Amino acid sequence: MAASSSFQPSPNRKLPYQATHQVELMHLEAETEALLQHLQALKQRRQIVQNVSQPAGQLEPALAMR
Repeated sequence: MAASSSFQPSPNRKLPYQATHQVELMHLEAETEALLQHLQALKQRRQIVQNVSQPAGQLEPALAMR
């Protein structure tokens, strides 16, 4: 999708949409890309939190045995 957000039509090529609609489409594509990046960042953060909290839970039984 990143390539489509930098779309530059050639002057000789007819756009499939009117210019105002084309601009709106490009804005929506950019917003979609930003939301996808935000979602990926949230997933990575969740994964990190799960990885950090999981070993701590595994250590508790070992400490209780001492």
